[in-house]
Amino acid sequence: MPKRRDIKGNDILELSRQFSMAPIGGLFLATVGATLILGGLLPRMRGRSIWIGFALGVMAVALFGGRLLVPPPPTLIQLASLALAIAVEVAAFVVLMPRLYRAGERAVVTGTLAIVGGHFVLMLPALGPLIAAMGMLCVANAALLWLSARYALKMGWTADGAIKLSFGLVMLQGM
Repeated sequence: MPKRRDIKGNDILELSRQFSMAPIGGLFLATVGATLILGGLLPRMRGRSIWIGFALGVMAVALFGGRLLVPPPPTLIQLASLALAIAVEVAAFVVLMPRLYRAGERAVVTGTLAIVGGHFVLMLPALGPLIAAMGMLCVANAALLWLSARYALKMGWTADGAIKLSFGLVMLQGM
C-alpha cells in the first residue's frame, strides 16, 4: 500500500506520530467547522452555531478520541501548548469582547474569528503545522472581513467554517 503524503512529500502517518493528538483535533475541527457553515447559511443561528459546534466537538472527542490517539502519547510540552492556547483565547475574549460589542456586530464577528484563529496558531507544538496554517488562514479571513465592508458577515463566517472543516478532515487522515 503506498504511503499517504502531504504536499511537501512528508509521510502523513509519520507526521501523526509526531503530533499524536492531531487526528483528535481534526475530529473537533471538522465538527465545529460543519456547524459554523450551518451558522453562516442560517444567520439567525450564527451565535449559537459556535456553541453548538463546541459542544458537539467535545462530545465527539469524548466518544471517539481514544480511538484516534496514535502512539506515542502527547508530551508535556504538547499538552502545555494546548492549555496555553486555550488560556490566551479565554483571556482575549474576556478583555476584548466588551469593547467589540460596543463597536457593533461586524467587530464582534471579526474579533471572534480572529481570536479563535489566533489561538490555533499557538497549538502548533501540540497538533502540528496544519493547525498553525489553518489558524493563520482563519486570521487572514477575519482580517479580510474587517478590511472589506463588501465581504458579507455570513460569507466570512461560512468561509471560516469551511477552513476548519477542510483542515479537520485532513488532520483526521493521519490516523
